[in-house]
Amino acid sequence: MSTGESLFRLAPIPDRGPDENALPKIILGTEVTCIYPQGGRSHRVHLLLFAPDFATVHRLCDVLAMALEINPRCEVILAHA
Repeated sequence: MSTGESLFRLAPIPDRGPDENALPKIILGTEVTCIYPQGGRSHRVHLLLFAPDFATVHRLCDVLAMALEINPRCEVILAHA
């Protein structure tokens, strides 16, 4: 369920789950590894890719390309720096 802030949380279980505000918030994202040759060696760059909604996730799965062209609210961050 969306919190309206590009964050999601699990739906509470009726009569069993905690207060809705106590449930953890989830960000839709993944890590992407880009491998390229340079100077006779193979190099890897790891990127964190965050999407603001499930519609954007589905588009990224179909065409994993220029994330910011698909939705400018996506964040691409260098990982393991």
